[in-house]
Order: sequence, then C-alpha cells, then structure tokens
Amino acid sequence: ILLEYDQLHNDILTELGSSSQAEMNLAHYLELTVASIINQLLFGFAYHEKSQREEFSKMKDVLSEYMRWAASSLTYIVVYMPFFKDILPFKSALVSFKKGYDILTNYCNEQVQKHKENFSE
Repeated sequence: ILLEYDQLHNDILTELGSSSQAEMNLAHYLELTVASIINQLLFGFAYHEKSQREEFSKMKDVLSEYMRWAASSLTYIVVYMPFFKDILPFKSALVSFKKGYDILTNYCNEQVQKHKENFSE
C-alpha cells in the first residue's frame, strides 16, 4: 500500500510540475491507485507502466459498458424471459451483455493463470 501511495505521490508531482496552482483530476489517480492495490493483492501486479495504464483504462471502459447493459431493462427481460432473445432490441442487448461478460471473464482468467505461473516459481 505504501508503494502505491508513493507512486500516487510521484504521479501527482509529475502532473503538477513546477506550478503549485495547477488544476488536476485527482479522481483518476486515486482510482488507478486503488485498482493497483487490488490487483497487486489478487494478481501480483500493479498499473505502473504506460501500457498497463492503457489496459486499465480499456478494462474500465469495458466494465462500465457491461454494467450499463447489466442494468438495462432489455437485458433483464431477455435473461428472465429467454424466448425474447431473437427479437431485435433484446438480441442486441444480450449480445452486448455477453460480449462484456466474456471480455471480463477472459481477462480475469488470464490474470489468474499468470499469477499461478509466477506463484509456483
């Protein structure tokens, strides 16, 4: 946790630069720090590199879209009344919902597998 705090502190100082009056979006940095702590505990890595931060941003967008479809009344109806699954608005809702689910599940499975490989070494 202290390492992630140190990373947060360094990121904030880098963003501010020499100006102490600059405005910045702290929520983004706090979100990244919390995600790094959780991922460090679960999967053994944090989002420090640029490519990892881009991956975090992508997965955050996927999760947001998935949650939007999970809360959709169209998805709710088609999940509990599957005979609607081939009717157009319900079909697209179900496809989008399943796509997000598959992406998130595959991501988590990949991370668990990588963690298992590193853990056994």
